[in-house]
Amino acid sequence: GYYNLAELYLSEFRFAEAVSFYKKALVAFTQQKNYKYIELTNRMLKIAENEYEYKIQSENLIAADSLVFEGEKLLSSNKYKLCINNIQRALEYYGRSYKNKDIIDKISYAKKILDLAKKSELLSETLTKLEAKFKDIDPNKKFSYRDSLTAQDRVNIFYRKSDYLNAIIEYYSALQYYPANNEARYNLGAAFYKFGAPYFAINQWEECTKLN
Repeated sequence: GYYNLAELYLSEFRFAEAVSFYKKALVAFTQQKNYKYIELTNRMLKIAENEYEYKIQSENLIAADSLVFEGEKLLSSNKYKLCINNIQRALEYYGRSYKNKDIIDKISYAKKILDLAKKSELLSETLTKLEAKFKDIDPNKKFSYRDSLTAQDRVNIFYRKSDYLNAIIEYYSALQYYPANNEARYNLGAAFYKFGAPYFAINQWEECTKLN
């Protein structure tokens, strides 16, 4: 009958089927008023439901961990949109998992990756626009140290306000006028770091060492 099939599915770790057939068995025993088997079936149904829930939670956790791992690789490859998509999906899976310290730590880490990817995407788009803006700049003006200093004066205002994105834009502009301005390049790296994009900061600081 239904009960025997449920037992078989449970022994084979086919928990969804076991739950389904324990429920069918429970209906049949209730109609028969077989109270002994009603109680037994209820206990076994609870076991099967718990096992099924644990299996689903485990599958969600495995899927989330895999998406975070792939997201990290996408971030390091500058594929920010794909990274953001992966991490958002991972957070959905984590949300369906049991909440314990390990899961909470995983969620916190995934959120940090997501924040970094979003900031990196914004910076990438901003820098692309700036490159287009300065592409046709007058070569004679490009190397004006005075213009470079003027841009640095403006950036101090943004820095004091913790408006690091606009600080980045101004430091970048200063470097377009005078690329050898190592102080501006170092400060650009610091602005990247303050904004929360350490990879961009490292690139600028490495460039500083080449110019020294």
